[in-house]
Amino acid sequence: MLISSHLFAHHARIRSATVDTTSDTPKYVYVHTPARYIWTPEYDPRGQGRIVRSAAPAFRAIDRRRAAEPIALAANSRFVRDRIARSWGREAVVIPPPVDVRAIADVATWERQLSDDDRRVLDALPEVFVLGASRFATYKRLDLVIDTAERIGLPAVIAGRGPDEAALRDRAVNARTPVSVIASPSDALLRGLYRAASVLLFPAIEDFGIVPVEAQVVGTPVVTGPVGGQLETYDPGVTGVTATGRSPRELAEATSTALDLP
Repeated sequence: MLISSHLFAHHARIRSATVDTTSDTPKYVYVHTPARYIWTPEYDPRGQGRIVRSAAPAFRAIDRRRAAEPIALAANSRFVRDRIARSWGREAVVIPPPVDVRAIADVATWERQLSDDDRRVLDALPEVFVLGASRFATYKRLDLVIDTAERIGLPAVIAGRGPDEAALRDRAVNARTPVSVIASPSDALLRGLYRAASVLLFPAIEDFGIVPVEAQVVGTPVVTGPVGGQLETYDPGVTGVTATGRSPRELAEATSTALDLP
């Protein structure tokens, strides 16, 4: 069995109608993370409710027992490897996930794929702006992109899709600096936003962080907080800057530094 797991897929077993083949089936698991909401609820709002917190110890015991079954584990970052060790007491080899850097670097090809609407969006962007790109979900902390842009007096662009879209649009309308929310951008448009941005601000505590890798392909520096797998994807002081914390003040200081990178 080859399993990709970020919640409980590693619990999978193979059974026939008459024979339990679990003990005879080798299992190899690529781990994006042990389930955050039971192991690191401080990083996942789903784990912070009273019901989940009360049930978490039982789920952790089951999860740790089932995580002992695979022959080998791979983690998508050193950050996740260390979480696996703490959560499951297992070692894992680090295998970063694939990122299609060739397609992103092939600017001529993806520019031809821009629709007329995409081009109008790009043409309307300010010359200098801060980009936040990810799923519109609370733990991604795109609100901090807007807060930071306000603090340094620059426009912000928020790109992605997800359940927090309405809240982000409300925050954008009331911001003290221009904020554009671009929902469900095409791949070509997202790459255009990476290229046009002055800096990518990525406040999330991420297991790996593909978005910062994609932005760097087209030469855009990244700014992240001080915790997470995304720290493994850029060269501090060269292609990105690590903020000392995730407050708007700390992120603004790091963003100002990133804007001066060559």
